[in-house]
Amino acid sequence: MKNKIKFIILILFGLLINCTEKEPEIVENMFLKDIPQISVFDATNITKNSAKVIAQIVSNNENILSYGFCWSKYDTVPTINDSKIELDLKENITNFEYDLQNLDSSSIYFTRAFAQNEKDISYSKTIKVETLPYVGEVVFYLSSNVGSYVVISGTDNTGKSYSGTITKYLTSGTPECGRDGCVTFSMPEGDYEFWANSSFSYTFVQFTVIKNQCTKVWVLL
Repeated sequence: MKNKIKFIILILFGLLINCTEKEPEIVENMFLKDIPQISVFDATNITKNSAKVIAQIVSNNENILSYGFCWSKYDTVPTINDSKIELDLKENITNFEYDLQNLDSSSIYFTRAFAQNEKDISYSKTIKVETLPYVGEVVFYLSSNVGSYVVISGTDNTGKSYSGTITKYLTSGTPECGRDGCVTFSMPEGDYEFWANSSFSYTFVQFTVIKNQCTKVWVLL
């Protein structure tokens, strides 16, 4: 009987040890503490085909072998295997910036800063840069008296809304953009379909805006 009790006690003791055993510790990559750490990354001065990108190395900025920016239109997490610029080396690099040039208008680019030492390479977070579109002008006009006001309205390819009222009609010729009594919008280039509404009728008006040009649209109701 005593032997049986001892056996049961040993089993319970073994179970207690297994239940209180510590889980294995997760050991971090020892190199992570030795590579450059990049933060405060931003994009400013965004135009139709350029943008200024800014970054800062906040630690381990000694013995930098290369640093700069990389970017891509298609890879949301770009690396130095994509488009890149390596900046001039100097001692104890902290803040650095670069003007990305020759970008496509109305496009989205993904960009990151990078820095590399003898241990490894590190990257900043990804910043999305959306370049501005080229713009043109469009003028809407009437060539006859329809006996009513005509409202032109619609949205462009960025979601911006437009609305204006034609208050006069032309007796001859075509107007220049900005003509009094007509409706003129400055818009991103592209193909559009707007509404033309009067008190008694409406229609769709299709037109194309071309960069740096004035598109003339005759509204026929």
